[in-house]
Amino acid sequence: MGPLGRSLVLVVAAALPSAVWLAQGPDLLTDDFGHTLAYRDHGLWGGLIDRSFESTGRPLVGLYYLLTFGLIGDHPAFHAVVLGVLNVALVIAVWYVGRRVLDPRVAWFAALFVALLPNRDSTRLWFSTGNYVLATMLVVVGFGLLASGNRPRSASATFLVAVLLFEGVAGLVGGLLALWMYHRRDRWVTGILVGLPGVLA
Repeated sequence: MGPLGRSLVLVVAAALPSAVWLAQGPDLLTDDFGHTLAYRDHGLWGGLIDRSFESTGRPLVGLYYLLTFGLIGDHPAFHAVVLGVLNVALVIAVWYVGRRVLDPRVAWFAALFVALLPNRDSTRLWFSTGNYVLATMLVVVGFGLLASGNRPRSASATFLVAVLLFEGVAGLVGGLLALWMYHRRDRWVTGILVGLPGVLA
């Protein structure tokens, strides 16, 4: 299978759950209603402030919700498309970055594993978790910038944005930095400086 075929398999695997949800007639779930009402009741600016400070560990989530619940509102079909696109972007990022540090076949299977990972229904069907997927994708992109060798500042900024979107990715940032610094003392200072803003956030 060539690169195009591999890409198509990953795209289909990543998008399929959200696409099936879309075809079945999706609906808002639990927190989705609260986010929609926040922007409906307080307007775009008021909703942005309200959602940004609802969870103190993720101040940038209000901006993400502004671009989804604020602008899309209570139209589940559009939310399902956004979630499908985010999942595709995450899997393609894993494959693209993985090929820089792993054997291409290993990178592809790793990306396929992420696409098919069990217990991910929440990030395929629950619109409020789109920031989780986006944050994870940003961590992968940040690692790619760092692994390229010349973009530590860009990597640090990307990691910081990811952590401010969803604090749960901080462990992933730490793990990838540890992997990057492993057995390379010349990288320790850079790795610590790159990760420091995210830790302090």
